[in-house]
Amino acid sequence: MPCIQPQPVKALRPRMKDNASINMKYMDVDQGMNSSYIQSILEDRRGNLWFGTWGGGVSMYIGESFIHLTEKEGLISNNVRAILEDSHGNLWFGTRGGGLSKFNGKTFTHFTEKEGLSNNIVLSILQDSNSNMWLSTEKGLNHLVFGPDSINVANNNPIIYNYSLQDGLKGIMSHF
Repeated sequence: MPCIQPQPVKALRPRMKDNASINMKYMDVDQGMNSSYIQSILEDRRGNLWFGTWGGGVSMYIGESFIHLTEKEGLISNNVRAILEDSHGNLWFGTRGGGLSKFNGKTFTHFTEKEGLSNNIVLSILQDSNSNMWLSTEKGLNHLVFGPDSINVANNNPIIYNYSLQDGLKGIMSHF
């Protein structure tokens, strides 16, 4: 799915919190963020800050501006719980209810229960040393294998393995 290129939003300087006991600055919707409810933060290899929000998608802070990625631009859900930059520079967004979005800077690829995830509520994301992805969801652990063992490696679709209580997990956390 091609990404609709978002326009930069001029960011105001971070503000000092009233009555702060330490020198702490903050950014909020007044400074250009899409949402005040931050669920995850990532600094990418270029030094940009990515904020996964509840209801506002993802806001990327590039020093003087914000770039917002939402469902309008192609993100699978505006409720972003987890962010990861993989070894190839792709960004992965785990969402609450939408599944997973992979963003290569130009297009989005989505992974949901339809593609084989155990659940569309993604709590965390990790990339292993073989460039495969691990996701925790409300229904267990998911392993996305992109390597030579994947029968779909030609079109970069992974094989998705699911692990749950029946497979030996000690427990799963729901309604987090």
